[in-house]
Amino acid sequence: MRGNGKCWIERLMESNPLHLDNINLRYSLKCLESLGFQFLDKLHKTSTEHKNSFFRFLQQKIKENDVERIDLVTQTIFKLVQAFDKDPFLDPATVFQLYFDKVDVKPFNVESHYQFIKRIVVTPSRTIFVPPEPIAINRILRQHIMYVENFARVCFRDEDFSQFNVHSEQATYNVRKVIDEGIRISDDIVFQFLACSNSQLRSQGLWLFYPQCPITVESIRDSIGELNKMKTTQKYVTRMGLAFTATDFSLSEEVEIQEIPEKERIVGNKRFIFSDGVGCISPGVRDLIVKEKYGYQADYKPIAFQVRVGGCKGMVAVNPHLDGLLLQIRPSMKKFESTHKQIEPCGYSGPRELYMNRQVIAILRAQGVPDNNFISLQNKSLIEIADMLTKEPLACHEMGSMLRVRVSNLERSSIRITTEPFLRRQLVSLYKFKVRDALNKTRFRIDIDKGRQMKGIMDETNTLNYGEVFVQYTELNGTNLKRILIGDLFVTKNPCLHPGDLKRVRAVDVPELRHLYDVVVFPSKGQRPIPNELSGSDLDGDEYFVCWEQMLMPKKDCEAAEYYVEKLDPIKDSSTEPPPEFADAQINDFVFNYITKGSKLGQISNAHAIWADRLEKGVLSKQCVSLAEKHSDAVDFIKTGIAPVFDFSERSLIYPDWMMKPDKAAYSSKLQQGRCSILYRVWSTRS
Repeated sequence: MRGNGKCWIERLMESNPLHLDNINLRYSLKCLESLGFQFLDKLHKTSTEHKNSFFRFLQQKIKENDVERIDLVTQTIFKLVQAFDKDPFLDPATVFQLYFDKVDVKPFNVESHYQFIKRIVVTPSRTIFVPPEPIAINRILRQHIMYVENFARVCFRDEDFSQFNVHSEQATYNVRKVIDEGIRISDDIVFQFLACSNSQLRSQGLWLFYPQCPITVESIRDSIGELNKMKTTQKYVTRMGLAFTATDFSLSEEVEIQEIPEKERIVGNKRFIFSDGVGCISPGVRDLIVKEKYGYQADYKPIAFQVRVGGCKGMVAVNPHLDGLLLQIRPSMKKFESTHKQIEPCGYSGPRELYMNRQVIAILRAQGVPDNNFISLQNKSLIEIADMLTKEPLACHEMGSMLRVRVSNLERSSIRITTEPFLRRQLVSLYKFKVRDALNKTRFRIDIDKGRQMKGIMDETNTLNYGEVFVQYTELNGTNLKRILIGDLFVTKNPCLHPGDLKRVRAVDVPELRHLYDVVVFPSKGQRPIPNELSGSDLDGDEYFVCWEQMLMPKKDCEAAEYYVEKLDPIKDSSTEPPPEFADAQINDFVFNYITKGSKLGQISNAHAIWADRLEKGVLSKQCVSLAEKHSDAVDFIKTGIAPVFDFSERSLIYPDWMMKPDKAAYSSKLQQGRCSILYRVWSTRS
């Protein structure tokens, strides 16, 4: 069938050589071919006259030497693909002509930091071309906006579109072929492997580019910065990926950039950096970013931002003592030299709700929190979810925050979400989603005055002692009032598998830090940075689980694990040898190995959850601690290039019932041993 599909596409284009090099047209026809036998059979089952009319109509429209008309044909084909994917019983010829008369070639209204990008899905048995989708753009797309049609994203998936698992030679062959040879959509048009951001690589995806003079894959890579000074392949790939991080905009104003020293401590041959990934900005720079993001009248102004600046990455927080337009960066933020000096925000501090999850529950139980406390809090959360069906203010809040729609206009128009029929149906659907989400993930919300999700920064005043933090949060009642927290709390960062990944600290008031809010401020003192003790994190944009709910306060502490830190090597550090030159083959090998061998995070995490449920000591057992260490190694694989060995003996052939694996052998998790079964049973019963 695919051969037949290719034949009619090639015949169509050969009869219209004028548009052989039109990327969008060729890609749209590949999308049509991707529909496979459903589309081709439907086309062949129609009358010969009907089928010929479809081809004649396509040929006629493509022959016309009109760029706008070709764009119209392309958009019509994309619409046909989307419609046929939803309803395979449509008549292609009729639908195509109907859409052609109605399609508008004007671009859809999307936010300024989005562009429609081609997406390709590669499974073990097929390659699926998907119509372009709106994607948050990055620095590279911004710099090459005239060539945006030449970019494509590819992701590797199993046949059911779940996460890609290497279970056959064909699967690994497809990955290797895409990385080495690219994806061909015609004899002359080949999308070649370009790069990948770190998050994209973890989700088994890549950026592709179709070279057109004078822009090539090599010229794009060279424009990023001085990547040739990297000493290892993995660093070369990850540093190159920084330019592909999705950012909201590029600040056009010129900002002075100043380098400031690190706050660090040397312990043996280990170098602990307390300021790892964090810098400062002046209030003037903050105002420019807020103006660009939110406009002149912003109800809320973030105090810290996650940014990309050329070869630098990390968090920057407002320092009220800085004047003018000043950005202060530290050496740990600078990954490579680059001529690009514009600030590109990719994350913001803000008041974020906190949700409990299985991993935190397992650690808290190991640290002495009784099961009844979790049940009590989840019952309260379940009641709050149900209240959205009857209480209008809560319904407005949930609809606005979850669906990202403005409901203030509805309130002024006296339209009630809880009673208006259409909105009521949306509200019920949202309620069902939240209950299902809570059941699947054992996920329930912590009271907004008892916990928050916060980005982390460092105490620039050097006031906080080890074991102390500063937390000031915004009340979510419409007043934007700030409240300083004083007392015990615990903090962690997901994913957290090791029993020492959760730490109890004390929140104190520091007058010099009161300008900071909706962030957790860590000390710059101590034997070791607190963030490093929490799943080996740092301050370059990580978000932390900050909770002061007394019912969840741990009764005892567990020793933190040893995580990856930079080790001092006097010989290596003083070496004047030039860095190695990386060939495409080395880069391709690293990416291939990561996708096929390094993506074991999900498997290790699942094994940890199962053994934590089955073994009496839970997360404190040797097997769980070992899996936690391997999970950390899998996270660091992108830095070290060393993949953890995940033995078959560490897997479990049976699963607890709360994991809801219908295709796997399951057991009923015992109440006194289950780490999540109690919550699962209450949720499933209530649902």
